[in-house]
Amino acid sequence: MNTTKLGHFLTVHWIQTLPISNPNRDRSGAPKTTYYGGSMRGRISSQSWSRQVRETFNEKWEGDAGNRSRLWADRLAQKLQDELEYERTDALMVAFLMLSATGAKTDKAETFRAGQTDVLMFLSNTELEELVAIARRYQPQLDQALVELRPNLTDALNQGKAPSFEISGKKSKDKKKKGSEEVKPDLAGLKELHERVQKAIIHDHMTSAADVALFGRFLASLTDANIDGSLSRAHMVTTHSVAVETDFWTAMDDFSNSSGGEEEESTSGSGAGHLGDRPQTSGVYACSCAIDLGQLQVNLGEGGDVKKVIRTFLPALITASRGKGYIHQFHHRSLPNLFMVELTESCPLNCLVAFEKPVELQKKEGYLERSVRQLDTWWHDQNTLLDGLVKTQTCAVVEPSLQSQLSHVTPHLEPSYGALLETVLAWLEG
Repeated sequence: MNTTKLGHFLTVHWIQTLPISNPNRDRSGAPKTTYYGGSMRGRISSQSWSRQVRETFNEKWEGDAGNRSRLWADRLAQKLQDELEYERTDALMVAFLMLSATGAKTDKAETFRAGQTDVLMFLSNTELEELVAIARRYQPQLDQALVELRPNLTDALNQGKAPSFEISGKKSKDKKKKGSEEVKPDLAGLKELHERVQKAIIHDHMTSAADVALFGRFLASLTDANIDGSLSRAHMVTTHSVAVETDFWTAMDDFSNSSGGEEEESTSGSGAGHLGDRPQTSGVYACSCAIDLGQLQVNLGEGGDVKKVIRTFLPALITASRGKGYIHQFHHRSLPNLFMVELTESCPLNCLVAFEKPVELQKKEGYLERSVRQLDTWWHDQNTLLDGLVKTQTCAVVEPSLQSQLSHVTPHLEPSYGALLETVLAWLEG
């Protein structure tokens, strides 16, 4: 990629209609909402829609990818069993010994057996392989540590605890029995291994996993391994006011009323085996996100292929669902009605400010057409204000039936998403 683009942002704005749905629920089970511009709006959190984008991205990405999980000790233990021929319990102890270098831990028997740490960890497949290689390099020290740990293992698990993985040989007083002392395992020989583990994960704040480079990583227990995400994303918010409705539903008992007789119906009632209600809403949503191309290159390292990442990210953003809540009950998947991409020198904007005044419903028109017109006007106003100050290139795709609603973006329209993607990639090259 041309280094002149490293100070640039790739900004995306889109408008998307979601039919009756509940893709992102609040703690009560209702669709998320927010109060904006004096009215109640539907909302899909940035965490919700971007997770679907990340999953879609990883399905298509040809290269290293990350996973956010508390089960990395289990994954590492499986590798150690397969490649270093450890028994399951020994493999788990080695995995927790290594991951304790990040500050992650486990203190219960059930989480130890499951290979579950106390915190989520966003690690990559490459980092997992590096940890296995470190375990192989330090296997004699690890085997010695297992000798130290095994005597207390059974007692700890019987008490519902996990064995201690602290690198310490110091004596500690038992508070329950005055004057008695408990000797923790002497694991001081693993300090060098811990340093290697930390170095493999910190890796100068760079990563070969493209999704980690995009979405960033936060490890509260090892802050030096944190990576600033290059992708900023907004919440999806409806361009208009919404009302939350409730769908009352029943699941019928297939064996009820099998003979169709009146007596059976009176005994079993309506034949409903289960019933309930499900909150729902619908609307036209607007959203923006922006990729700091310079930060993306920094995260990937000098040899990282920014263009390849963008080639995979934009199709994922276009096609991914906007949340999986009740997706089988509502099938709310849709494509953006208007999708706009900008390469800008600075000042990546959020198009939701275009809808601070909610779009009003017009008879026989709905909200979509007016939402498209409102975004078109906002885009023109912002570019007019920034003219001579910030250089911006724009391309967009809109549903053919909505082209007549555009007054300003029309010269920048592409006939398809494929053509838009090629235009964006050409920007990055030149």
